[in-house]
Amino acid sequence: MSASPVIEWGGLEIHVAPDGELSTLTLADTGAVVARGLAVRLAGGWVHGRTELLLDEIEQHFSLEAGGAVQARAVVRHVFDDVWSIRVQVQNLTDVDLAAPAAWLEMTTPWPARRWLAGAEGQISLDVAEPDGRLLTFTQLRGRSRLSDGLCWLTDMPMHLGPAGTPHAGYQVSWRADWLRDERVQAAVLPTWWPERTVLRDVEDTVTLELPDAAVEAAGISILEDGDARVLTAKEGVHLAQVHAGRGTTDVELAWAGDLVHAHLIPAARGLLARDPRTLAPHEVFLLGRAQQRGHLGEAPADAVTQAVESLSARPGPIAPLALAAVADEVLAHGAPELVETLPDLASRCALQPGALTCALHATLASRLSGGAPTLPLPSGAVPGDDEQQRAVAEAIIHTEMLAMRAVEQMPAATVRTLALLGAGLPGHTADQLTRAVVWAVSGNFPEHWEVERWPVPLPRVREDARARLLAERCGDEVLAWLLW
Repeated sequence: MSASPVIEWGGLEIHVAPDGELSTLTLADTGAVVARGLAVRLAGGWVHGRTELLLDEIEQHFSLEAGGAVQARAVVRHVFDDVWSIRVQVQNLTDVDLAAPAAWLEMTTPWPARRWLAGAEGQISLDVAEPDGRLLTFTQLRGRSRLSDGLCWLTDMPMHLGPAGTPHAGYQVSWRADWLRDERVQAAVLPTWWPERTVLRDVEDTVTLELPDAAVEAAGISILEDGDARVLTAKEGVHLAQVHAGRGTTDVELAWAGDLVHAHLIPAARGLLARDPRTLAPHEVFLLGRAQQRGHLGEAPADAVTQAVESLSARPGPIAPLALAAVADEVLAHGAPELVETLPDLASRCALQPGALTCALHATLASRLSGGAPTLPLPSGAVPGDDEQQRAVAEAIIHTEMLAMRAVEQMPAATVRTLALLGAGLPGHTADQLTRAVVWAVSGNFPEHWEVERWPVPLPRVREDARARLLAERCGDEVLAWLLW
């Protein structure tokens, strides 16, 4: 086996390490990195043996040993044909039942993957910024997948194997990878019974599953049978329903969101009122000010908000975007000439990061309307991020903010990619709560005629579901603050 063979498939150049790991996947025409370190890993106890490279096929062999004896063998096989198939075959070699450590799929990507791992169904999607918008999509054909502790598990945890020679002595996993045109095509692989919505805007909303040949069970969810349909209701939060059908058991995450104001904003603001306003963080000052401005807490907190904003504006050094927005809110609400005079200095100290341009625009409008400087300094500095992916997301959000301020007829492709972090109308996990909340906030400035034709549902619904999902996840105060734009 050569030191670094390259397999060409689907417009990709796939560099293979000696142990069979796909060390780097790049686009052949541009050299852009799609993924690094792609490999099927087997949890503790498995020992990697030989690796074979046969034309467009890779085989990795593993053994599970105990007490000097081999208990099971596993083969991980990549086959690059019209589609790219990934197969895992595990076989028990003992004459007793065996619980073998599980397998997971590992890789790092320059852009967040959408990961939907739902038991009998699964899909991992990579938006690699291709000009035509196509997506490199891994689809589960066989096995049982789950997203847990950030890992994409491909098997049961552990794998339960029957004695050698019995029908259940083996365990098989099969995935396929291919380029799919867009998210609407990805949505077509969802089960036929998949509900119209999995995120509900109110605890009174229901979910209906049409299940003529399946059954459903769910802890914490009320289930009412109506012929072949099952009507589900639940309290606020994210709940898991399990649908038992022909392919096996599929997990369905259902989210019920409480009212933004009464279930989230008012309780959070009242908690902040109990603290010294001079010690509040920027997002807390912004949150408290928005609650007060909207009349949800009466007149009592007005002095507390003013004191908190004045303290915030007097702090030295770089300031967070929501600090600038909180001062702008106070200027718009009460005039506050002394605060108007501080806006240019505050804007000059606002670090460049996602959401900063949105807050700077808000502060500029507040300054103009209050007779202050007509223009304020734009946020500046290095784009934050501890790794390649975080920096790429931060740069994309900032770029999206700039594009939203221009009179562009159609939504740019780069903006569509950034907005897809909100889910694009598909199930699965994309980015952390704060990232999704900031994307939600900045997308509120988009021109009304902007739409995403490649998604299975319209942009307004994607934004609505994204906010409701964050509320159902019981997000913290910083995330809630961004949801108040």
